[in-house]
Amino acid sequence: MNSKLNDAELVRIDGQRIAYHRCGSGPSAALIHGIPTSSYLWRNVIPRLAGESLEVIAVDLLGYLKGESWPAVATPIQWGWFISLATPASTGSFRLWFIALTKGGATKCSGYLFLAPLFTVILSFFVLGVGLSWLQGAGGLLIGVALWLVNRELPGRSGAERVSEALAEGRP
Repeated sequence: MNSKLNDAELVRIDGQRIAYHRCGSGPSAALIHGIPTSSYLWRNVIPRLAGESLEVIAVDLLGYLKGESWPAVATPIQWGWFISLATPASTGSFRLWFIALTKGGATKCSGYLFLAPLFTVILSFFVLGVGLSWLQGAGGLLIGVALWLVNRELPGRSGAERVSEALAEGRP
């Protein structure tokens, strides 16, 4: 393959049409865009990576560019799956975040937002039976350590320093 960005190719996965760009040769590197962008986001990066002896694959998420569009009308079963997977992950992580916000202030509780992807991985393991890798386990452990480090009280701080910090965060 060449190192120039080509027109999107299409592949069908589980009945859905997915668009992607592929160029270069060598070890593969996958680029996936965020929402609401598309693979066009990577137009300047793809040729550079391909020039570094990599096969670059930029995937368009479902419903973007030339790929399959979301169905115009979702069935009750599709909505049920969406709600049953989205609600516990977001409810669990954000409930802990709100508790932390009321008890610890904005500075300390901001780290709890990292629980959302962790809860999603844990729920996918229990609900969908998706296997977990050691990297995901290490990531969860690092999130836990980071939360502990951010929220622990540092030794040797005076009461005046604590009051000053609390007032700066808006706590009485």
